[in-house]
Amino acid sequence: MNIIIAGDLYISNVNEKDFVNGNLTDVIDNELLDQWLNCDYRIFNLEAPLTKIEKPIDKLGPSLKMDPNVINGIRKLSPNLVLLANNHIKDFGPDGISDTVKTLTKHNIKYTGIGNNSQSANQPVIVNGDKIIGIYNFSENEFAKFENEKLGSASLNLPLNLSIISELKSKVDYVIVIFHGGKEEYKYPSPKLQELCRSFVDYGANIVICQHTHTIGSYEKYKDSNIIYGQGNFIFNYKSKECWKTGLLINLHFSDEQKIDFIPFKQTSKGISSMSTAESKEILEHFYLRSKTILDELKLKEMYQIYANQNIDYYIYEIIAFPKILKKLDVKIFKGRILKYYLKKNKILSLINYFECESHNELIIEGLKSYLKK
Repeated sequence: MNIIIAGDLYISNVNEKDFVNGNLTDVIDNELLDQWLNCDYRIFNLEAPLTKIEKPIDKLGPSLKMDPNVINGIRKLSPNLVLLANNHIKDFGPDGISDTVKTLTKHNIKYTGIGNNSQSANQPVIVNGDKIIGIYNFSENEFAKFENEKLGSASLNLPLNLSIISELKSKVDYVIVIFHGGKEEYKYPSPKLQELCRSFVDYGANIVICQHTHTIGSYEKYKDSNIIYGQGNFIFNYKSKECWKTGLLINLHFSDEQKIDFIPFKQTSKGISSMSTAESKEILEHFYLRSKTILDELKLKEMYQIYANQNIDYYIYEIIAFPKILKKLDVKIFKGRILKYYLKKNKILSLINYFECESHNELIIEGLKSYLKK
């Protein structure tokens, strides 16, 4: 048995008409489509709700949705399972998710990763074949999780996640964990993400796939299991950044042993296409080179520290609510000196404590939510 898994699918204005008409000729080339359709079981992440609701929820970042009629093109991809645990599925509220579920159900497309309580949202899918495969999908906590018995995403709750993985392993031959998490556009796992994904393996996962990052990342073999830290998008013509322009299909073969193939592809003006042998070789060479790097935990920490240093000022400006005009002046004229003046040692220690200490963290989040209701 083989299962092929793709990353994020979002239908934008460049290919919406093609999907509504159910014509994917200009969206995906025949070679790649054949590779996709010739597999026994096909999975991808649906990155936004299928809804006509106009008003988005209050959140940070873009609010994404798709015309429900794009289901005509989605059907042509013949998905056996659609993943819904992601950071955009609740962009138009629980009703947006409900619309999505109705559309998928109407067209007999199975889904996973959402629910209105812990049990329903975290229900794994079991695939029966020559080998029995369990699939568990959940995401980071980012404006999408279920609350107050209303539809939302299955989310990161480590004791619960590990318990479900362990129980699932007792029922199946292989466990696939598909986690929607990781820093967007970063090609390596953070040390904490690596530790997290390894814990999934420790509790029974045979394959761990991190989606969400919109870029091809790296992978490692850990205790005879495979962990992929970023496979890039599937069909997602949203940004023109270089890292968005390539992706991987992950083709998993299950028998007495598990085998994994990586199939690179590239973005086109309307969708995706297969690569030449030379293009594919170059993509995989860089992928495997990064994969060697992450095995050196000290090197991984050093690289992540550099990455954190490059990004910390953005977060600090946001946290202390710098007025935009003052931030602009500080960045362009004062070269960050105003921020450095404000951030005395005790202020930095306070922030670290508030973020690291679970009790402070929980209290701050609940208090901030109450501000939104005032």
